[in-house]
Parts: sequence; C-alpha cells; structure tokens
Amino acid sequence: MTKFKDSVLKESRKGKNEEIKQKDSVVQVKRMDESDPIKESDSSYTCPEDTVIIGRKHSGDENGDTKYIYGLLMYNDIICKVSGGTWSEWEKESDSSFTCPENTVIIGREHKGDENGDTRYKYASVSLHSVSMKIVNGEWSAWDKESDSNFICPENTVMIGREHDGDENGDTRYKYANIIPSEEI
Repeated sequence: MTKFKDSVLKESRKGKNEEIKQKDSVVQVKRMDESDPIKESDSSYTCPEDTVIIGRKHSGDENGDTKYIYGLLMYNDIICKVSGGTWSEWEKESDSSFTCPENTVIIGREHKGDENGDTRYKYASVSLHSVSMKIVNGEWSAWDKESDSNFICPENTVMIGREHDGDENGDTRYKYANIIPSEEI
C-alpha cells in the first residue's frame, strides 16, 4: 500500500499550487487494501492515514474474523485529507444503529464481547486543501446475515453507517454515500 500511495502522492503534488479546475463533481474512491483478519469479540480497527472504510467482511460468530476494506479519496487526481477521528458512544451490538454526524465518514470500529457486547465507531471529516467535503446521497444497503456478510460500498461511495439486529444470525446493513466539495475548488 505504501508504494502505491507514495506514487499517487508524488503525482498529486505536481499540481498542488496550480489552479485546480473542477473536472469531477464527486470524490473518487480508490480501493487500497483490506485489513488483516481481526477476531470480532475483541476488535479494534482504525484505517491507515488518509483512508476510509469502504467495506466489511465477517464470517462466523463473535469468535469469527472480521476484515475491513479501506480506500483512498481523490478529487481531480489529488489525495483528500482525512482529519480528526472521534469515537462515538458505545452501544449494544445486538440492537445497534449508527450513522456518522453530518459530513463525516467512518474510519474505524471497535467491538467487545458477543452480540450483547458493545460497539463504537470512529468518524472523521474530509477536505482538500482548505475546502471541506460534504457527504451526500446517503443510502442503506440491503440486509445481510451477519455471520456471512461481505459488503463493499458501490463505486465512489464510502461507509457512513451500520445497523445490526440480533446475534450472528441476525441481519446487518450499511449506509454509504458520495463525497463532494462544499464549494468550488
């Protein structure tokens, strides 16, 4: 991942001080990699710098493995900055519903215990130079059985929410959205 990101950074810095023309209206999401498997019952994951969660895979119960898929955000071939990182309040996993605060995206997740344990999410804002990005067109995925779930956000969208109902045989769904500049860049 580092070699690719370094080459993308070199390319994106070429035009940093030049006037940027608005050729894209939506931030592009480039899939980077997936995390190593993490045992769900005592998991903590935060994306690498300047990347966001764009997918999640889980198999089994709380002793099963979870993987996170993360992506790099680019606008006009320039890498966007992912800043901050605030943890949400803990909530019971078996009846959880989380949506990021306005204009933020998911960059991490922690879970402790089984379906009666607690889950929380790490969220952050996105910007390019000094322009904040807006999160738009949020939609929920279809429900999927948690014990065999494999969700990847549609093209050029990022994860902004997740709901789960029940134990590992219960259902999970994800909220995803596009990112656009809050003003002309």
